[in-house]
Amino acid sequence: MKTKNTAMELVFYEKSNDEKVKKYSLHHWNEKTHLEQTLTATKKMPHRGWEIDIAMDEFPRIDDELTALLKYGDWLERLGIAIRREAKKAIKKGVK
Repeated sequence: MKTKNTAMELVFYEKSNDEKVKKYSLHHWNEKTHLEQTLTATKKMPHRGWEIDIAMDEFPRIDDELTALLKYGDWLERLGIAIRREAKKAIKKGVK
């Protein structure tokens, strides 16, 4: 899969005594389409691990089950590429 560009932008941050919530806008552009979804990372306090949720908004209605599964897999792969690429960039910059 040829990837032209990826991005991961922090669009929301909230911290309270009970939890920390971050929302990111994930982007993946290939040669034909642009995929954008929201990833939410939530950490319950104190010292619990992070819970991750990805909203799969606007997934098309597809009549054929196999085609729908393959399309969903493609979306997950593209989002994974964006997350890995952008997380590595952030770590290199010292963002944690």
